[in-house]
Amino acid sequence: MLPDGEVKRISDTNKLTRAEVYRIRAIFASMTKLSRYTGSKGLNIDFFIRNCSFLNRALPDIAHRVLKASGLDTDHSKAVVDWNTFLKLYCIFEAGSVERAKLIQFWIRFFDINLKGVCPE
Repeated sequence: MLPDGEVKRISDTNKLTRAEVYRIRAIFASMTKLSRYTGSKGLNIDFFIRNCSFLNRALPDIAHRVLKASGLDTDHSKAVVDWNTFLKLYCIFEAGSVERAKLIQFWIRFFDINLKGVCPE
């Protein structure tokens, strides 16, 4: 369970209601309980891709690019999706409540094939 101050901070930062924060946290917690690969830090990326409602229908290469754009090392077999990464991705793909500048940075990293920080026109 998240402390009240943390819920307020997440709610304010991500333009979510408190109820949405609790619902998103419950989704993450249920995925954590279902995963056999869960470590103390989060969800194994393969489990996450197969079971996440906003990634499980994407092609594997696209799902890996999404995770790489969010800052995960998808080439590492023990990479995990932690709560903060899950929240960020949920806000982008499900809630649609991410700041414009953060959204632009995410899509630049997604389309930047060599991860050099620039995207060809």
